[in-house]
Amino acid sequence: IYGFVGEMWSAVLVWAAVSISAVGVGGELFDVTTVYDVSNACVANSPTNPYIRRIDNDEVDPDSETENPCDSYITGRIHKRTNAHGLPLNKYSYNAPEISVVPHSNCDSLRGCDWKTEGWINEISFSKIQEGYAVPIVEEDINAEFPSNSETTTTYLFLTAFPFNLRDELIFNLMRFHMPRGYTELFTNCTTKQFWGVVGLRNYMFHVADRDGTPIDVRCKTNERQFYIRSKLRIAIVGSKTVRVYKDTHDYQFQWLSSTLILYYSLYGDRYTSYSPSIGIPVLTTNTSNNEIISPIMNIKSSRICLILIVHYDNDIVSDQLQILAEDINGIRHHVYTINTDQAGWQALRVNETLENNTNGEIKLVIKTVDTTHVQIRRISICDSEGEDVETLDTITEESRQKLPNSLRELPNYRIDSTLLLNYATLESSNTTEGCFNGGIMTSVGCACPAGFQGYSCKTGCGRNRFGQDCGGVCSLHTRECRGLLLCSPFINCTCAPGYTGEKCDEQCSPGRYGNNCSQQCGHCASGSSCEIYAGKCQSCDLGYLSPHCTEAYVHYSLPPELSSDSYRTMTVTFYPRNGTSGYGTPKLYQVQYREVQDEDWKSYVTRIMPTNVTELLDVVVETLEDLKEGVLYEVRVLLFDSNYNKYDGDLVKISKEYTMCDVPEHSDYNVITASYNSSFTFSWSYNNSVEHSCPVQSYEVSWKEDWRWLSDYTLETTYSLTDYLPASTILFKVRAKTGLGFAPYSQTVTAVTHHRGSSAVENLRIISSESTSAEISWLPPVSSEGRQPRYSVSYKCVDQLACSPGCKDAVEGRVTQEDTKMTLSPLLPFTRYKVTVTPEEGLPSEIYLGTSEAVPQEIPSLSDQSPIKTNSSLTVFWTPATVCSS
Repeated sequence: IYGFVGEMWSAVLVWAAVSISAVGVGGELFDVTTVYDVSNACVANSPTNPYIRRIDNDEVDPDSETENPCDSYITGRIHKRTNAHGLPLNKYSYNAPEISVVPHSNCDSLRGCDWKTEGWINEISFSKIQEGYAVPIVEEDINAEFPSNSETTTTYLFLTAFPFNLRDELIFNLMRFHMPRGYTELFTNCTTKQFWGVVGLRNYMFHVADRDGTPIDVRCKTNERQFYIRSKLRIAIVGSKTVRVYKDTHDYQFQWLSSTLILYYSLYGDRYTSYSPSIGIPVLTTNTSNNEIISPIMNIKSSRICLILIVHYDNDIVSDQLQILAEDINGIRHHVYTINTDQAGWQALRVNETLENNTNGEIKLVIKTVDTTHVQIRRISICDSEGEDVETLDTITEESRQKLPNSLRELPNYRIDSTLLLNYATLESSNTTEGCFNGGIMTSVGCACPAGFQGYSCKTGCGRNRFGQDCGGVCSLHTRECRGLLLCSPFINCTCAPGYTGEKCDEQCSPGRYGNNCSQQCGHCASGSSCEIYAGKCQSCDLGYLSPHCTEAYVHYSLPPELSSDSYRTMTVTFYPRNGTSGYGTPKLYQVQYREVQDEDWKSYVTRIMPTNVTELLDVVVETLEDLKEGVLYEVRVLLFDSNYNKYDGDLVKISKEYTMCDVPEHSDYNVITASYNSSFTFSWSYNNSVEHSCPVQSYEVSWKEDWRWLSDYTLETTYSLTDYLPASTILFKVRAKTGLGFAPYSQTVTAVTHHRGSSAVENLRIISSESTSAEISWLPPVSSEGRQPRYSVSYKCVDQLACSPGCKDAVEGRVTQEDTKMTLSPLLPFTRYKVTVTPEEGLPSEIYLGTSEAVPQEIPSLSDQSPIKTNSSLTVFWTPATVCSS
């Protein structure tokens, strides 16, 4: 019997390890929280080495809202919740200081207290353990019992120094059992693949699974021994290195000295579901009434008894079985508790009762059987009933005044002593968060929850000012609540309390965030609103999500339905309710919806009651969509409704796509038309297809050949342009229609050539002669005409009639196209200046100005309306002067 006595409990008596079923899973294994008050830490004084101040010992945060001067150290307090009562704690060696243990005056702190066992017998109890768990070697012996079985199987026993995965250990040992023959081998100096380069390759290799289930290869250097066993095996580990092997428990076989420590063992079997050896654990047992276990005198310093028993019954009990009594110094026994109902198997029984009579704190604890029911006890644990404190941790001492680590997150935190748990918890290496919520971490024995969350998968939040698996831990009695507190727990390490973040945990979560360190994102709160900062609850959810956290969708079909089209206007939809149903609730109805891929709105085709086979969903359901369009790509999904007709239709509902049936034509007429320019082409076509059930065109594939290679592109139009070509370039062009079920045939290939290179301006443009009503000009062809005979565009326009300036009163202009390089411009206006422009085809224009000569005026004056004046000897007549522009 091993004992441990600490300042915060009276005694802890360890009989052996306890199986995981005795204490449960889902966070309770790790429900021990170290609390630090960092609200007044002096981080501003020294950013690289912050100081933190001390808190008093009588409560978590006794100080009020007033400012306190910061100090260079802080005291953390370890709080235990639910079944963490009385669990001994180990410090993480890499960051926790040593804490001295104050021995109790009545007990030996090294070997425990002297208990009397009247009528109880020490024996080995065999029970199966789950594959992969690291079992601490508490009583030095490993006892294994192999059931009779004709099935051929191989079982591996790994002997290691640490409880971690095998691939994290440099060297370990293993034993291999071949059943039913009982042939057994011992292999030493084994290692996993990542260390082969360090320790060298080994001679024997095995394909096994690691403690977290990951397949690994193990190589061992030496096959140390081979022998046969019949049904039982005992391995005695002496001094953590000397191994003595006994077959059938007492038949000594050999002794061997390990090169590494052996502190843990685990099992792996290649057919573990049907075959499992049993492991022997030392227990106290009796099947006689009035047998007693009596403790030494203990000073409990309290009127309450806090006790945990790990017990085993062969069958469910429904009557008085065990009595818990307290015997005072006068020998008078006081009733504390009677165990009268429990389930079969190993269970953790918690007792926390008030003594009716004053015992002055000094008692003997008595555990007494009532009848002849067979009972086994594996552990008795005495806990502190007056408070939650298990241990008090000073980060530094008063004398040294040393500085803390660079980050407050590196403060020490605690884990549960491995001697308590048969199934020692290790981190899952594959995905440490899968299956756990709100920052929980998956271990080999369930989710370890951060302080402030509880439940099997850490889904439930305790809310403001609370922590612990029973949410019974209170951060503060003041309005500050959890602000400024750092909560540390095994596997999670140190985090701010839910709702807070920052170096000193004094900043509330911003909108959209919640939880420890504000590390969690709010769920689908209605209309994008934020959740509350402690547990992530929303006032209301977006449609399809379950209140209050809005993170879990209602029941939905999460697999893409299978689609097939065997006729022109129908489609078959197949889905599998039993395998594809996810989310919250049980489906009552299903609905098949469809739409064309370019549409936004879904169409509901059918809504039916979900068929079941008695109480189970059917394996497969088949529906047929009708009156669809031919050759169209449809999207299809399946929606589920629960009994209240809640549904989810978000992204978790998978969508499938499929074309309805149609025919791709074997012949097509495109009527391709080509337009060529100086540096570009434009092709146009019309797709004419009158085949019945013809697939509709989705796009066109155009292809053209440049020199030796074919290029291609897609277009939705019936025209396509190619640009940036040199003059006189030749390409080949063809087009074909693309449908949902394939390509139609190509069009005929057409040839297109760009125009020749454009000319420059004409040369030597001059005036040969000029008259009053005509002029003759000439020019030479452009230098860049390359021997071709270009056509010329000649235009002339009046600029100014000199006798009638400014401008042209009688404008005369014209344009002529010809191939000759000489031209007579006529008719022109006399005494007038003209601009003449000559432009070669696809060339640049050239200009010249010419003037016509004067002419005899052709303008006729008009008579005036004024009447002539007559006298006896004269006649005066009047006329209107003519405007003369020609001279």
